[in-house]
Amino acid sequence: MNAMPTQPGDRRHTSHELADEIDRPPTNATDSEPDERAKPARATTWTIEAVARLGLTTDVETAASILGIGRTKGYALARSGEFPVRLVRVGRRYLVPVTALLDLLGVTGG
Repeated sequence: MNAMPTQPGDRRHTSHELADEIDRPPTNATDSEPDERAKPARATTWTIEAVARLGLTTDVETAASILGIGRTKGYALARSGEFPVRLVRVGRRYLVPVTALLDLLGVTGG
């Protein structure tokens, strides 16, 4: 397989070069234009139906999102045994029963 560029001006990038390009602001940005990366991440809106469709279990990150808790705080609560619902520990993973989430949210028969 030919590792050479296929078109003029085309060249291979190392992962470090790509990371540098991602971190760099766009070259056409001016000081008067807001930086698009400065916008807060859009939160997922969870519906009862969407939670119920998750299956029997989900991960801590998803369960935390459903409860309005951040990822880092969710894992901290899981490690300390203070997560708002019962967790199942499988090796290094935490599984969250979806029925426990639905019960906490006051939904029966989920």
